[in-house]
Amino acid sequence: MSLVTLLDFLPRLQQLDSREAVRFDNGIRTWVFSYRDLYRQIAGFSQGLADRGLSKGDRLLLWCENRPEWLIAFWGSLARGLQVVPVDYRSSPHLAARIQQEVQARLLVYGRVPHDQLSLPALPAVALSREQ
Repeated sequence: MSLVTLLDFLPRLQQLDSREAVRFDNGIRTWVFSYRDLYRQIAGFSQGLADRGLSKGDRLLLWCENRPEWLIAFWGSLARGLQVVPVDYRSSPHLAARIQQEVQARLLVYGRVPHDQLSLPALPAVALSREQ
């Protein structure tokens, strides 16, 4: 199997099935995701994007710390054909707003950025929730 693009890797996730794909430790608890888990959640996230009316070529701003949900949002967006614009989670709201203005993303996906810092007008947002 020749892997040329990132999307070529998605079918491989199903083949790896129950093998451990990601281990995430927040210092209190450890989460383990199998490739099957990731594939299902990627598919679910991608479907959620479709339900929101996002389609190939649309841009999504991904402003989130490094964690499994970031991977799921990233891959789910790619599977939907979206252009992902990652923003470092340590970036200021001002910088995120400037990036949004430049790229004209249709959706903001964020992690633990406090709601009062989300100052991106007219941009629908989705929180990636995780027990912290």
